[in-house]
Amino acid sequence: MRRALLSLILLVFINFVKGIEIPLSKQAVLEDRNLISDFVRVDPDDSNPETLLTKAWLWQDEDNLFIHFSCIIDDSFIPGYPANRDEGIKADNVRVQLATLPDDYFAYTFLAYPSGHLIDGIRREDMSIDYKWDSKYSYQSSYNDSTWSVTFTIPLGSLRFKNSLPYRWKVILSRYNYTNRENFSSPYASIKQKRDYFKSMHEIILTHPVKRDQNIVFKPYFVKNYDLVH
Repeated sequence: MRRALLSLILLVFINFVKGIEIPLSKQAVLEDRNLISDFVRVDPDDSNPETLLTKAWLWQDEDNLFIHFSCIIDDSFIPGYPANRDEGIKADNVRVQLATLPDDYFAYTFLAYPSGHLIDGIRREDMSIDYKWDSKYSYQSSYNDSTWSVTFTIPLGSLRFKNSLPYRWKVILSRYNYTNRENFSSPYASIKQKRDYFKSMHEIILTHPVKRDQNIVFKPYFVKNYDLVH
């Protein structure tokens, strides 16, 4: 019994250390190896699993990270309406939080709504989110009577990260049901955890190098020659 318990603990430890290796592909990769589906309720905070299941797959295409959500929906689904950037609305949504410097206490935050507008920001150590930060992320959203599908495209070159392979980053995926005021997360992560919130994230491993954006700004200038010899 003791040996079996030790073996189980060792297996869990190995899986934790290994993380999720993100496949490199120009096509969607919807396989078990890059699937996240263990969403639990964090608000209300009872850790109950979803009744309307969410599945999410992650893959990399050169300098972009893709996250595809497939969400089962019912009559409680609220698609909302178009809005200005960084304007929260009364609607269902899904969220990606990406920590590219896991030893620091911050995470990039990206949201998707059925209506298609953009909300992004930076989760800070005090759990607040700074929405003044804007990225070049985008997503595709579509839904029918039974399923809401979202595919995020997150350009990675402008994010902060250590330029050494493999990249060992972390991620939290969330889904919010507006009608029932329910928030589900994978893995379990509550802002009540404070700093442990960032430590609880899924580890993901990217093995393909990301080209950093070159933040070069060209400024016009004018040169005038004076001939002071008379």
